[in-house]
Amino acid sequence: MMHADAHRSWSVRPLAETDLEAYLDIYLNSYPAYKDLDRACRDHYREKHRRELREDTQTKTVGLFEGANLIATMKLILFSMNFFGQMQPACGLMALEVHPLHKKKGAALFMVRCFEDYARENGALLTLLLPFRIDFYRRMGYGFAGKIYEYHLPTAALPEPRNGGKVRRGNSRPAGGYPGAPGGLLRPGGPAPGLCRIPLSERQRNQLHPKLPKRGGAGV
Repeated sequence: MMHADAHRSWSVRPLAETDLEAYLDIYLNSYPAYKDLDRACRDHYREKHRRELREDTQTKTVGLFEGANLIATMKLILFSMNFFGQMQPACGLMALEVHPLHKKKGAALFMVRCFEDYARENGALLTLLLPFRIDFYRRMGYGFAGKIYEYHLPTAALPEPRNGGKVRRGNSRPAGGYPGAPGGLLRPGGPAPGLCRIPLSERQRNQLHPKLPKRGGAGV
């Protein structure tokens, strides 16, 4: 993978182990949350990313260079996913980050376009993001897919009915949709033989879908 922008002396290539120190400067500045940012922290992430470069054949870590200087990085992942019942090639983007001294140059946008080119070159029918700044990607036409949670539980794990409540077998989608769907175990859309709707308390929902704490940082 190699892209270049002659006007700005930019080029994109996979990172090598010799790029690790410059990579850590960008990574630790972009995602400082839950890190001590001391020497031990840097040593830990140096070894972690060195191991990824050597052993992770599915993920490609690439960098944007301005001349000889690394100014942005991202990770690209090729995989397959179930798309309307068939496994299809897909490509994901994560950990896109720009050096603090090189922001507002269009580097992140340039990297996203390189990601899209990489996906096309590898025959990916779908591109997916693990975003930090959702508004940044929305301006480029990306959006949210609807959340769908589906659980398969043995009947012995179901809660005891209270206040005369009943659990019943659902063989098809009701005529008006599923009332109160966001509050229960439910897969909306289409026939779903054997599917049950179980109303959950706020505590039970939080146990199944724990809310992640807010994070600081400057990644995209």
